[in-house]
Amino acid sequence: AVLGELEVITHPCRARVLGLVAAAGALSAPQVVRLVGYDDVQTVVSASLKLSPGDPIEAARWVLGLREAIESMVPQCADLIDPQAIPAASSPAIEAWAQAHANTTRRLFSA
Repeated sequence: AVLGELEVITHPCRARVLGLVAAAGALSAPQVVRLVGYDDVQTVVSASLKLSPGDPIEAARWVLGLREAIESMVPQCADLIDPQAIPAASSPAIEAWAQAHANTTRRLFSA
């Protein structure tokens, strides 16, 4: 049923897609925290490679280097049920940019 729901999404947002992935994979709350944490980090690292091309292996090291920071979020966030209590230092900006980009033909990056 969850995968069928993916077929009817005409304007997916990152939060909904991550939620559906978590549901389809029957992920636990700690696994969802990790999924979101790593997705946030890889989004920023991926963008950085477009802004200043570099070694993708080094970029992967950056992501892995943030493992402890991501893991520290797990006990802080896994049991939260109030959306207002969820830490969101940068995700709202990432979400807003993604939604705006979906509705424009302007390139975000150029070499």
